[in-house]
Amino acid sequence: MRPYLIALFSLSLLWITAALYMDSQKNTLEKEYHKRSTLVGRYHALKEVWSEKAQREALKRFETMLRLYGIQPKVAKKTNKKIYRFELDAKRVDTVLNKLLNSTLAIETFEVRRKDGHTLSVEVGVSL
Repeated sequence: MRPYLIALFSLSLLWITAALYMDSQKNTLEKEYHKRSTLVGRYHALKEVWSEKAQREALKRFETMLRLYGIQPKVAKKTNKKIYRFELDAKRVDTVLNKLLNSTLAIETFEVRRKDGHTLSVEVGVSL
């Protein structure tokens, strides 16, 4: 009768250690899954902001904003970017530049020069 108790005890010990090992593996896999899930969510959020479609919409919003403020830029197209050149008077400088820099537009080049005491010359290169 004694060998049966030893075998039963060793078998139950084996089952308990196997269950604890499987539980710890499950916990690490769940943590890894949650980490990857949050990374995928961040990726999709960034993809929505910086995708080609989002950039086209941001470019349309930028052109609409320029029209609303009565600014008619000179547009030059290069291989994979558009260059907008326009002048801003002192009244509109803060609002237009603030909206431009806080937009999600992919700006490649940005140059501002003082033309005279009340006017700035702005050149913005936007990737297509």
